[in-house]
Amino acid sequence: MANLRFTFVATAGTVNQNAPAITAPQEALFINWLWAHYAPTDTVEGSPTFGETLPRNAANEAHAFRNYAYKLWLGTRANVIRWKHELDKAAVAAPALPEA
Repeated sequence: MANLRFTFVATAGTVNQNAPAITAPQEALFINWLWAHYAPTDTVEGSPTFGETLPRNAANEAHAFRNYAYKLWLGTRANVIRWKHELDKAAVAAPALPEA
């Protein structure tokens, strides 16, 4: 059965985590969703098909998955930055008020 695997390669070692297994119909649905939202486009300037979705085949479906993974990383990165910002804000002492 298919599943997603997340791998974190860190300085201290590698951690793998498998998502729950999915059935063949669920896999097909996921790939269709990937294609609908992350299909690669022609990026060759001057090409008559510039900006158009590339033909659907196994290699371009894999590219759609890489596009998805990259966007997933960008969202995670934004969450980490927001969290760090909140930690930094919490660590800043409030300015002292002048005594009345």
